[in-house]
Amino acid sequence: MDDFEYVDMDKVHVKMDSDEEKPEEKALDISEQIMDQIRLVSVYRGVAVPSVLFDSTGTKKIAALASYIVEGIEQGRILVVDELDSSIHFKLTRAIVAMFNNELNTNAQMIFTVHDINLMDCKKMLRKEQIWFVHKDDTGIYVYSLAQFTAQQGVRDTTDIMEKYRKGILGALPDPELIQSLLSLKGNRKEVPVDDE
Repeated sequence: MDDFEYVDMDKVHVKMDSDEEKPEEKALDISEQIMDQIRLVSVYRGVAVPSVLFDSTGTKKIAALASYIVEGIEQGRILVVDELDSSIHFKLTRAIVAMFNNELNTNAQMIFTVHDINLMDCKKMLRKEQIWFVHKDDTGIYVYSLAQFTAQQGVRDTTDIMEKYRKGILGALPDPELIQSLLSLKGNRKEVPVDDE
Protein backbone atom coordinates (compact mmCIF):
# COMPACT_ATOMS: atom_id res chain seq x y z
CA MET A 1 0.00 0.00 0.00
CA ASP A 2 1.36 3.41 -0.97
CA ASP A 3 -1.34 5.70 0.37
CA PHE A 4 -4.99 6.26 1.30
CA GLU A 5 -7.31 8.73 -0.35
CA TYR A 6 -11.01 9.50 -0.53
CA VAL A 7 -12.67 9.32 -3.93
CA ASP A 8 -15.17 12.00 -4.99
CA MET A 9 -18.78 10.97 -4.50
CA ASP A 10 -19.52 11.29 -8.24
CA LYS A 11 -17.18 8.32 -8.78
CA VAL A 12 -19.03 6.16 -6.25
CA HIS A 13 -22.36 4.79 -7.40
CA VAL A 14 -24.43 3.64 -4.42
CA LYS A 15 -28.10 4.49 -3.84
CA MET A 16 -28.44 6.59 -0.68
CA ASP A 17 -31.53 6.90 1.51
CA SER A 18 -33.05 10.32 1.93
CA ASP A 19 -31.79 12.49 4.78
CA GLU A 20 -35.20 12.23 6.45
CA GLU A 21 -34.87 8.45 6.84
CA LYS A 22 -31.40 8.57 8.40
CA PRO A 23 -31.19 7.85 12.13
CA GLU A 24 -30.16 10.67 14.44
CA GLU A 25 -27.56 8.56 16.28
CA LYS A 26 -24.27 8.68 14.39
CA ALA A 27 -23.35 5.12 15.38
CA LEU A 28 -26.55 3.90 13.71
CA ASP A 29 -25.99 5.89 10.52
CA ILE A 30 -25.11 2.80 8.53
CA SER A 31 -25.42 4.34 5.07
CA GLU A 32 -22.87 7.06 5.83
CA GLN A 33 -20.47 4.53 7.39
CA ILE A 34 -20.74 2.28 4.35
CA MET A 35 -20.13 5.24 2.05
CA ASP A 36 -17.01 6.18 4.02
CA GLN A 37 -15.73 2.62 3.70
CA ILE A 38 -16.42 2.53 -0.04
CA ARG A 39 -14.88 5.96 -0.62
CA LEU A 40 -11.67 5.10 1.25
CA VAL A 41 -9.23 3.65 -1.22
CA SER A 42 -5.65 2.49 -0.94
CA VAL A 43 -3.22 3.34 -3.70
CA TYR A 44 -1.11 0.37 -4.77
CA ARG A 45 1.50 1.19 -7.43
CA GLY A 46 -0.54 4.12 -8.62
CA VAL A 47 -3.86 2.25 -8.83
CA ALA A 48 -6.72 3.13 -6.47
CA VAL A 49 -8.35 0.03 -5.00
CA PRO A 50 -11.11 -0.21 -2.35
CA SER A 51 -9.43 -0.38 1.04
CA VAL A 52 -12.24 -2.53 2.46
CA LEU A 53 -11.46 -5.26 -0.08
CA PHE A 54 -7.68 -5.17 -0.38
CA ASP A 55 -6.15 -4.01 2.91
CA SER A 56 -5.18 -6.15 5.88
CA THR A 57 -7.48 -6.49 8.87
CA GLY A 58 -5.18 -4.27 10.94
CA THR A 59 -5.14 -1.50 8.33
CA LYS A 60 -8.93 -1.63 8.06
CA LYS A 61 -9.24 -1.52 11.85
CA ILE A 62 -6.97 1.52 12.15
CA ALA A 63 -8.92 3.26 9.37
CA ALA A 64 -12.21 2.47 11.14
CA LEU A 65 -10.95 3.62 14.56
CA ALA A 66 -9.15 6.77 13.42
CA SER A 67 -12.17 9.06 13.24
CA TYR A 68 -13.50 7.83 16.60
CA ILE A 69 -10.10 8.39 18.22
CA VAL A 70 -9.73 11.92 16.83
CA GLU A 71 -13.34 12.82 17.63
CA GLY A 72 -13.04 11.38 21.13
CA ILE A 73 -9.95 13.42 21.92
CA GLU A 74 -11.21 16.62 20.30
CA GLN A 75 -14.64 16.46 21.95
CA GLY A 76 -13.61 14.94 25.29
CA ARG A 77 -15.63 11.75 24.85
CA ILE A 78 -15.32 8.23 26.19
CA LEU A 79 -14.25 5.66 23.61
CA VAL A 80 -14.84 1.98 24.41
CA VAL A 81 -12.87 -0.56 22.33
CA ASP A 82 -12.96 -4.32 22.79
CA GLU A 83 -9.68 -6.06 21.94
CA LEU A 84 -7.87 -2.89 20.92
CA ASP A 85 -4.72 -4.87 20.12
CA SER A 86 -6.43 -7.38 17.83
CA SER A 87 -4.75 -7.31 14.39
CA ILE A 88 -2.86 -4.09 15.19
CA HIS A 89 0.91 -3.82 15.58
CA PHE A 90 1.93 -3.29 19.20
CA LYS A 91 3.59 0.06 18.40
CA LEU A 92 0.32 1.40 16.98
CA THR A 93 -1.62 0.13 19.98
CA ARG A 94 0.81 1.87 22.34
CA ALA A 95 0.57 5.07 20.29
CA ILE A 96 -3.23 5.05 20.50
CA VAL A 97 -3.13 4.52 24.27
CA ALA A 98 -0.51 7.26 24.62
CA MET A 99 -2.79 9.73 22.80
CA PHE A 100 -5.41 9.30 25.51
CA ASN A 101 -3.00 8.90 28.42
CA ASN A 102 -0.98 12.12 28.37
CA GLU A 103 -1.11 15.57 29.91
CA LEU A 104 -2.42 17.23 26.72
CA ASN A 105 -5.64 15.21 26.94
CA THR A 106 -7.74 16.61 29.76
CA ASN A 107 -11.22 15.19 29.08
CA ALA A 108 -11.28 12.20 26.74
CA GLN A 109 -11.06 8.63 28.04
CA MET A 110 -10.55 5.30 26.39
CA ILE A 111 -11.71 2.10 28.03
CA PHE A 112 -10.31 -0.93 26.25
CA THR A 113 -9.59 -4.62 26.57
CA VAL A 114 -6.35 -6.15 25.36
CA HIS A 115 -4.37 -9.37 25.50
CA ASP A 116 -1.01 -7.63 24.97
CA ILE A 117 0.65 -7.65 28.37
CA ASN A 118 3.24 -5.12 27.14
CA LEU A 119 0.65 -2.43 27.83
CA MET A 120 0.90 -3.26 31.56
CA ASP A 121 3.97 -1.05 31.73
CA CYS A 122 3.50 1.01 34.89
CA LYS A 123 6.83 2.73 34.38
CA LYS A 124 5.98 4.28 30.99
CA MET A 125 2.38 3.63 29.92
CA LEU A 126 -0.25 3.34 32.64
CA ARG A 127 -0.70 3.81 36.37
CA LYS A 128 -1.68 0.90 38.63
CA GLU A 129 -5.26 2.15 39.04
CA GLN A 130 -5.72 2.18 35.25
CA ILE A 131 -5.10 -1.56 34.86
CA TRP A 132 -7.90 -4.01 35.62
CA PHE A 133 -7.96 -7.79 35.33
CA VAL A 134 -10.74 -10.23 34.55
CA HIS A 135 -10.30 -13.59 36.25
CA LYS A 136 -12.53 -16.57 35.52
CA ASP A 137 -12.73 -19.79 37.47
CA ASP A 138 -15.30 -22.47 38.32
CA THR A 139 -17.07 -20.22 40.83
CA GLY A 140 -17.41 -17.06 38.75
CA ILE A 141 -15.87 -14.09 37.00
CA TYR A 142 -13.99 -11.46 39.00
CA VAL A 143 -12.89 -7.97 37.96
CA TYR A 144 -10.24 -6.26 40.08
CA SER A 145 -7.69 -3.47 39.82
CA LEU A 146 -3.92 -3.73 39.92
CA ALA A 147 -4.11 -0.95 42.52
CA GLN A 148 -5.54 -3.49 44.98
CA PHE A 149 -2.10 -5.14 45.11
CA THR A 150 0.05 -3.44 47.74
CA ALA A 151 3.77 -3.05 48.32
CA GLN A 152 3.45 -5.70 51.05
CA GLN A 153 2.27 -8.08 48.30
CA GLY A 154 5.33 -7.21 46.21
CA VAL A 155 3.66 -4.78 43.79
CA ARG A 156 5.17 -1.29 43.73
CA ASP A 157 5.33 1.44 41.08
CA THR A 158 8.76 0.15 40.08
CA THR A 159 7.71 -3.52 39.91
CA ASP A 160 7.91 -5.39 36.61
CA ILE A 161 4.16 -5.99 36.35
CA MET A 162 4.47 -8.05 33.18
CA GLU A 163 6.78 -10.52 34.91
CA LYS A 164 4.44 -10.79 37.93
CA TYR A 165 1.53 -11.45 35.56
CA ARG A 166 3.45 -14.10 33.59
CA LYS A 167 4.22 -15.92 36.84
CA GLY A 168 0.52 -15.96 37.75
CA ILE A 169 0.91 -13.78 40.83
CA LEU A 170 -1.77 -11.35 39.63
CA GLY A 171 -4.22 -14.03 38.47
CA ALA A 172 -6.37 -13.58 35.35
CA LEU A 173 -4.41 -16.16 33.36
CA PRO A 174 -6.17 -18.49 30.93
CA ASP A 175 -6.27 -22.14 31.85
CA PRO A 176 -3.94 -24.08 29.50
CA GLU A 177 -6.03 -27.16 30.22
CA LEU A 178 -8.74 -25.62 28.05
CA ILE A 179 -6.82 -26.51 24.90
CA GLN A 180 -6.35 -30.09 26.08
CA SER A 181 -10.05 -30.32 26.90
CA LEU A 182 -11.01 -29.13 23.44
CA LEU A 183 -8.59 -31.58 21.81
CA SER A 184 -9.94 -34.44 23.88
CA LEU A 185 -13.49 -33.54 22.86
CA LYS A 186 -12.47 -33.80 19.24
CA GLY A 187 -10.85 -37.19 19.87
CA ASN A 188 -13.86 -38.51 21.81
CA ARG A 189 -16.45 -37.30 19.33
CA LYS A 190 -18.85 -40.04 18.42
CA GLU A 191 -20.20 -40.31 14.94
CA VAL A 192 -23.96 -39.93 14.83
CA PRO A 193 -25.55 -42.56 12.59
CA VAL A 194 -27.33 -41.10 9.58
CA ASP A 195 -30.75 -42.53 8.82
CA ASP A 196 -30.84 -43.39 5.10
CA GLU A 197 -34.62 -43.40 4.88
